[in-house]
Amino acid sequence: MTHAHFFVRFVFPNFLSAVCAALGAILLSALPVSAQTNLVWSAAGSNNFTGRSGSAATESGGKIYVMGGYDGDVVLGKLQVFDPVANSWSTPTTTGTFTPRNALACADVDGKIYAIGGDDNLGNYGHVEVFDIATNTWSTPVLTGNFTPRYLLAAVVLDGKIYAIGGRADTGRISAM
Repeated sequence: MTHAHFFVRFVFPNFLSAVCAALGAILLSALPVSAQTNLVWSAAGSNNFTGRSGSAATESGGKIYVMGGYDGDVVLGKLQVFDPVANSWSTPTTTGTFTPRNALACADVDGKIYAIGGDDNLGNYGHVEVFDIATNTWSTPVLTGNFTPRYLLAAVVLDGKIYAIGGRADTGRISAM
């Protein structure tokens, strides 16, 4: 199986941070916004991080939340948090269920992180679960409307709404949101 590298960028006050999750390793860099023309990569804390590909990441409250992925042996059901101030990773103790999967997307709305789609290696792509940062709890929302199950998708928040964009399903590429 060939694994792609996924890049996600976050904007913090006065910093541009980039996360590159790749099989067996991660590189996290923080650059002052004013230095964007002279980009210099520097390694940040990688202790306690599980290297993976196909993970999803989002920012909330000045921290980076990374979930899911594939570590080269198994699909992960793990959530890890990077604190750029402490330059360290943690794995919070959570309640509820997060379905192990890779090639998912996630997005934060008001301190709740929505994990959307992804491949659980059983051919199921329709998972949507919510992580409440305040309570460290996973839950499964009641969905209405038409969500096309997918993996390798993108997600973005606009005006408090999450848009799941593109991706793949058994029938091929998805061109709808």
